[in-house]
Amino acid sequence: MADLFDAVLELEQASHAEGQQQGQEDGFKQGLAEGYVTGIKTAFSLFQEIGYYRGCIQQWRVTYEPLTTGASKAILKLEAAVSSCEQMDTQADDVQGHLKRARRCFKLASAALKVDQPFQVEEPTSLSF
Repeated sequence: MADLFDAVLELEQASHAEGQQQGQEDGFKQGLAEGYVTGIKTAFSLFQEIGYYRGCIQQWRVTYEPLTTGASKAILKLEAAVSSCEQMDTQADDVQGHLKRARRCFKLASAALKVDQPFQVEEPTSLSF
């Protein structure tokens, strides 16, 4: 009778170990997939903001020509900050530090040009096609 219960206990332990192993493998795969999607969303929002700053630089140069010395310096600093963001290694560099610097430079350039142009993302309410 004891052998019967030992066999049941061993079967239960083996099933538990197999289920745990399979759960870890499935969890690892799911974690990679979720990390990939999160990474894409984060990178998109980061570079959407950087692209906005790049577009403002181009527009300001055309619209506010000739630039004052202060505005010209502020735009050059913003351009340097944006370029450093575009060329950074997101794995090794301080992403938030680069972004904070770009935001600071954007505020300075906006103030030098006397424009109030905050970065805002507007979600589309409907599809346009």
